[in-house]
Amino acid sequence: MIRRPPRSTPLYSSAASDVYKRQPSGSETWCLGTNHTVSWAADDMAVTDKYRIDVTTNDGATWTEVVKDLTLKSYSWKPTTLPPGTYKLRVTSSRGHVTMTTVAFRLVQPVALASHPKPVAVCDGAKAEFTVTATGEGLKYKWRRNGTLLPAATDATLTIAAASATDAGTYIAEVTGICGITLSTNPATLKIETSPTITTQPLTQTAEEGKSLTLSVVSSIVGSRYQWKKNGADIPGATSREYARPTVALSDSGSYSVTIITDCGTVESAVAMVTVTKSTSVREVMLPSGKVSLVGEMPVTDICKVMLEPTELSDIIVQVVDMRGGTTSVSPVRLTHAGGAFVLALPCNGLAAGSYLLDVRMTGHQALIPFIVSR
Repeated sequence: MIRRPPRSTPLYSSAASDVYKRQPSGSETWCLGTNHTVSWAADDMAVTDKYRIDVTTNDGATWTEVVKDLTLKSYSWKPTTLPPGTYKLRVTSSRGHVTMTTVAFRLVQPVALASHPKPVAVCDGAKAEFTVTATGEGLKYKWRRNGTLLPAATDATLTIAAASATDAGTYIAEVTGICGITLSTNPATLKIETSPTITTQPLTQTAEEGKSLTLSVVSSIVGSRYQWKKNGADIPGATSREYARPTVALSDSGSYSVTIITDCGTVESAVAMVTVTKSTSVREVMLPSGKVSLVGEMPVTDICKVMLEPTELSDIIVQVVDMRGGTTSVSPVRLTHAGGAFVLALPCNGLAAGSYLLDVRMTGHQALIPFIVSR
């Protein structure tokens, strides 16, 4: 005969045999996914008797089976499929003996991370925040920067009111729940950005009309935005690190500067003076049969003007070709002239900006005069 120890809860008994629970006794908090021992004692029960464990969330109105056909008087239970909540437990023998907790115990969810803190980049002196989202009960938080504990950081959100260079680094949150499990988040970096500075200023330059011009600046901040100015006024579309003109005119002379813009401030460059001088390129050619001159404003915008001065009756062909001698949209002009100077106008408004050659054939002799088209 098994001697019965003192009972802590009411039970149902039949005849001289009896079953009574030892644990849980009630009021415990057990974590889902971890092992817990359910045990009971028995008086005058046969070794062949079997036991079943059930739980209820509604004081016995309905029961959910945990396990059956147990022959031992204890069971290591690892609840995983039950939802968190308040439960009571009963043990039933194969002969109908029942013991049940009168005080409920709780099953709770261990801590789990729902989201990790994200990397942050802020301006010097601005607010920076890291946030972790976790589920579970009795959550407690710790934050570390570069592995060092931040004693005052004990909330789900870490706020740095005015971030500075000393706050830059790698941050990790540690979250602990009622079940005693501690989880660490993925690391997140804090980058402190400063106002831009100019490491290379635009340079004062002199350029010949019709030639190219490039002004450039170098900012300390990658991803800076730019706005170039001429004589203090914004240049439409000039928003890159470089401001380039494929062909300059005398009117491009002036003072140039650039504003560098970032989320953390702006800075103005030094002024670069640009002086455009008249072209010194060859604009006339002497042929055995006469002289050919390129006249009019340079660089060309709409009309290409050529002065022809044949000294005798001449067959003349005038055309505009590219720098490799290829044809362009300007149609060739063929004529015969008895002598004397005259000006021929060619429509060059259909040409793209760039360098071209005026190709003149006069009584078998050729003159090639380079010129620039500006847009």
